[in-house]
Amino acid sequence: MSAGLADHASRTVAALFAAVQRRRLARAVAGALEPRLVVVASPSFGGAGKTPIVAYLARRLKDRGARVALVGHGHRGRAIHVRTAAGDPDADGDEATELGRALPGVPIWLGRDRVVAVERALTDADVVLMDSGLGARGIRPGICVLVEDATLPPGVFPRGYGRFRAEDVPRVDVSWRHKVDEPDALPGKADVESVWAATNVRCPEGGEMPFTWLSEGRWVALSGIARPGSFHAALRRCGAAVVEHRVFGDHAVFPAGSMILPEGLRGITTAKDAARMPPDHGWHVLEGGVRVVAGEAEVSALVDRLATLRGATR
Repeated sequence: MSAGLADHASRTVAALFAAVQRRRLARAVAGALEPRLVVVASPSFGGAGKTPIVAYLARRLKDRGARVALVGHGHRGRAIHVRTAAGDPDADGDEATELGRALPGVPIWLGRDRVVAVERALTDADVVLMDSGLGARGIRPGICVLVEDATLPPGVFPRGYGRFRAEDVPRVDVSWRHKVDEPDALPGKADVESVWAATNVRCPEGGEMPFTWLSEGRWVALSGIARPGSFHAALRRCGAAVVEHRVFGDHAVFPAGSMILPEGLRGITTAKDAARMPPDHGWHVLEGGVRVVAGEAEVSALVDRLATLRGATR
């Protein structure tokens, strides 16, 4: 196929894909909306930062006294029935396991039937935060938070990284740009801008160290996430001397031998990746979360609005 024909075919596929997505997005705001359901969505296929932002909003709401529940997607989890996550990464997936560790006491609902998962979550919560799901049949959120990865160029599959364009979403209550501090972040504007900030290092033998401790010694990084460059950038900001970065696909099962370390080197991984490792994996874990750098007033207004909602079983 000539370059011209390949380009035309790519444009045609992208246009058809975008048209289907626009129809799905229009359906998401049609009919009655559930005011207590907040969908945190992203135009990109993965790695935009939705899950850390869900955790950030859940903490803010808990601090305000609201009962919060989450609805996750359980990627790579074995179990498909609707249930609450129980801390088993094989059954629930790594992201739900990570969220459960970060948010003790917050129920995380999973299951192939996400409409039922939302219904169950709403029975015992004031506010339900849903990780992805915008445009899914039967999901009609009262509030949409649209998260864009500041490091990704615009464009819809197969010409870009996007499932849809931000301007195709009929209603966005809060636009949110994440990773605005990374070296390849693109210019842009949104209601809220944030970065991922390290807080500490969890040690394999138990206990924690300040993230500045990473500047001591030499490190091997291991990651199986959608945007490994973001993890590498975070390590650089912490001053870590990374001599090797072992990169695997998102949600990958690490092959035998991938966690073996050379003499004199320490291993560092992400909290999401650590959730898939055996309990005695022996790797350090870089922990952290979202830090808002612009738009705090908009975040506070959103939290204030949600904190006033009350479920029927209060």
